[in-house]
Amino acid sequence: MQSFSCANGLPGSKYRFRYLIPFYNLIWIEIAQMTMKTVKCFILVPVIKPQKKTKKFSPPNKLWSPWRASSFTEYLETEGILTIEIEQGDEAIPFEILLSVNKSPKENTYSILLSVSERQVKISKILNNFKILLNQSTVDNSLLHLNDGQHKYWLSMDSDSLFVKYGQGEARDSMTMIKCDLNEEESYLLKDIRYVHIKLDDENPDLDKYEDKIRIKLGKDPVLNDPPLLIKSPVLSSGKMLQFRYRRTGEVENNQKDSLVITQLADICQTLYHDIMQWQLDNKEFSQFSQTIEESINNPQGWIYQKLEMKFKTSTYKNINETYLNIAIKSNITGSNVPLILEIWPPGHYSKIHAHSRSYGIMLNLYGEAIVELYSSLSVKHQKKFAQAILKQGDATWLAPGFNQIHKIINPSPHKPLIIIQAYQDQDENVINNYEYCDYISSNGKLKKNFVPKSDIIYDDFKQIMLHEWKNNHDQ
Repeated sequence: MQSFSCANGLPGSKYRFRYLIPFYNLIWIEIAQMTMKTVKCFILVPVIKPQKKTKKFSPPNKLWSPWRASSFTEYLETEGILTIEIEQGDEAIPFEILLSVNKSPKENTYSILLSVSERQVKISKILNNFKILLNQSTVDNSLLHLNDGQHKYWLSMDSDSLFVKYGQGEARDSMTMIKCDLNEEESYLLKDIRYVHIKLDDENPDLDKYEDKIRIKLGKDPVLNDPPLLIKSPVLSSGKMLQFRYRRTGEVENNQKDSLVITQLADICQTLYHDIMQWQLDNKEFSQFSQTIEESINNPQGWIYQKLEMKFKTSTYKNINETYLNIAIKSNITGSNVPLILEIWPPGHYSKIHAHSRSYGIMLNLYGEAIVELYSSLSVKHQKKFAQAILKQGDATWLAPGFNQIHKIINPSPHKPLIIIQAYQDQDENVINNYEYCDYISSNGKLKKNFVPKSDIIYDDFKQIMLHEWKNNHDQ
């Protein structure tokens, strides 16, 4: 609290002014009164506090191979904050992660220990070689998963927020399974942690055989929040940065509070976003394009209706509602180096649960309504949906390595088709690939790998077919 007072009171006045007003600066000025006498006085000017910058979070992205480094100990560049991720395949391998102030894993002045097996998960702290259990779980979803596809396990620590978290799937707050709150007195000890030690499979001394079965990544950021699925309209964003907010119900409505600004995403995503955001289905050249598509879906004589019937009969689809139309848009149409994909989902149709190959991507809803469901892993036994977004017409969503990679697309409308346009780019910026492979769970519940989506038709040809249908059906 700061005080405010006139230096000598008003001329001829018996009063002195003194007020306690918070968050104001005092500025000395001279005020000329009508008596032509000068009064020296302080005035109040509000203090404008600088806005805090949004703390971005990126998933662990620094690859660490203990085998190539010839050491299962890694020095940490950050002080007291990190996230480490271990990804395993079908062969589940019990492991321990030790975050320590000591270079040697045998010395434990102060350490945080995570132990994960098929029986239990435990987080402990070790102080002067004395182990204290902080939290544990025997819940099935939190344990090591045996013979059940790819799974990610992560540990995150933050000395500022005083927590340690363990989770599975994407490294985001909603995927936290165990959280341990630490004492304020431990803040300086957490900041002194500079080493991570990995221990694999006590029962098998031959660790070399695991080199191709385990993928370890380190990140400089703690898991604090959940990045929203929707991208905020650039018209509404006005350059302002938003805090990451996410509804714990797991459903994101079309609300600007539940969206992020495109500049919060990686440069690759920003480029893809600008490539497709100007795309319009209906234009001066063909203003009835979307209407013609809808009619072609519903008409048994329509090209789309017949194409989807043929796809269903000649493929492995178990349900015709899994069929959709995949249309390749050549880069010479868009003026971009990245080719685009137009997808048409008839009413009530949906995709399989599928995982993209660590790609960057943007999806824009051109027509209808879409539900995008997110899953924690591509698992037959553990298909856990942790969030979903509703995309209205004109809404866009995104994916990036570590975020939103495993999803399912649904057209919830019983009458209206869903038309979306997508752009993808490989994690390697030099590889441009809109037909990147997908892993997916088939209709019979089996995991399929390295599936490459095939285009049904080129955009130019498709547009000409729709123009022809429109003229045949509407010209008198």
